[in-house]
Amino acid sequence: MTLLREYFPEVSVWGMFPATLDQLYFRATHIGILDKLVRGVFKLVAKWLFNPYVYAITRSPNYRWSNLVAVCVTEN
Repeated sequence: MTLLREYFPEVSVWGMFPATLDQLYFRATHIGILDKLVRGVFKLVAKWLFNPYVYAITRSPNYRWSNLVAVCVTEN
């Protein structure tokens, strides 16, 4: 963030996709066919009940995240 603040007056960092959620989605068992089954169930649950990725995005990057997004605002 320090580097970004040199160029942008307003910077906020958002955490996306907790690493444990990504591990469950991509490599739950490390067995190809079972991992595909887990992903399929995950997609059905996300579509019909609850999508944990949507609720995982937060302004608190002080966690183990797979991705971080920096939102920088310039002066108009």
